[in-house]
Amino acid sequence: MTRTHALFLGGLAALLASTVLAFHAGGAAAAQPGGGQPSASGPARIATVDIYAIVEKLMLRPDYKKAQDDMKAKWDPRLETIQKEFSRIDADLQMIPQNDPKYAQVLKAGRDKQAEYDKAVQDRQVEFEGLSARQLTESYGTARDAASRLAERQGYTHVFANRPPERPINASTLGASLQEFLARPLIKSPSGDDLTRAVASELKVDL
Repeated sequence: MTRTHALFLGGLAALLASTVLAFHAGGAAAAQPGGGQPSASGPARIATVDIYAIVEKLMLRPDYKKAQDDMKAKWDPRLETIQKEFSRIDADLQMIPQNDPKYAQVLKAGRDKQAEYDKAVQDRQVEFEGLSARQLTESYGTARDAASRLAERQGYTHVFANRPPERPINASTLGASLQEFLARPLIKSPSGDDLTRAVASELKVDL
């Protein structure tokens, strides 16, 4: 699982958990006295879609990769320049005796350059994560909207984002395992009510 995919799963974990809780709360309310009959729209029909698999593919779009490559091309030369300047300062420092009045000045210049490099790395990371978050949000919205359209056409009233139960869990850490569990809010559901392939086809995504 890539870092981007892990961030995606982690970001949706709370959403999935709240969806499951809301679903169960609704069922409990209906079972209470006065909870009553199903709504006037008729009985619920529930579908599932592995939105994670679809979003993972959408994140590989060529325009997304180009945006990431453009950002890398913007930052890499700047970082390389700072590194070269730091190396030059460090080389100068090695040639100056510590009792030389210039030593403290060059040492400070080296520390300032290191701080400049560290800040540039942090700024690059913030910008990259912002871009990734925007792409991820857009991809999720695209997949969600397609699933909603298909569900409406086929008469489904609810759609759960759900990893197929038969999909192996290959997580190697506790956190990743928990994310995989939360990605499977439904323990069992009919395969005929899974819209994953239909959504992928609608979005021209090859799973």
